Amino acid sequence: MVGVVRDFREHQVQEPVVPVIYLSQRRNPSRLLNVIVSTEGPAAGLANVVQREIRAVDGDLGIYDIKTMDAILSDVVALPRFNALLIWVFASLALALAAVGVHGVTSHLVARRTREFAIRIAMGAHPADLLRSVAAETAFVSAAGILLGLAGSLLLARTIAGVLHGVAATDPLVLIGAAGAVFAAALTACYRPARHAMRVDPMRVLRAE
Repeated sequence: MVGVVRDFREHQVQEPVVPVIYLSQRRNPSRLLNVIVSTEGPAAGLANVVQREIRAVDGDLGIYDIKTMDAILSDVVALPRFNALLIWVFASLALALAAVGVHGVTSHLVARRTREFAIRIAMGAHPADLLRSVAAETAFVSAAGILLGLAGSLLLARTIAGVLHGVAATDPLVLIGAAGAVFAAALTACYRPARHAMRVDPMRVLRAE
């Protein structure tokens, strides 16, 4: 029988696809064989049946390493899955730290500008204008940080590609999604300080001055 099979990775999901030729066992005998059994029902209970049938053909054959395809796939993707979990954990921690940092810096800046906000409200500024002002400043700084982060990710694309599978390190959708998540986290983190700015009581602040 002669035919062509589609591309596949034989051992690891990260390895490149390479040309492979399958030779007939009759023309190229080998002492080691892999037997694949297809079943419509649960595969876990077929091990004893397969062993019994093989030994019925030749009782001297050595049979070992019997696994279901689910187990084989689980072993193959164990390392990529672990790498993906590590990336997810560190990315989540980085996002949380970024949000905490933005909240802390914004709170500090709002506290320092309390007198300015009080005067602006006393001069007739709408509290919502103060909220938009703080949010706009946070958005500007966050956008600058995101651009630096994107530049760094492009510089480290080759290193990052080693732990990725099925997606490129420079995939525009992934980069846009990550940038959007960071930007949303920054705006969310600045909301509370911005709300504090718009609730400044001009009379109380000016009396304290």
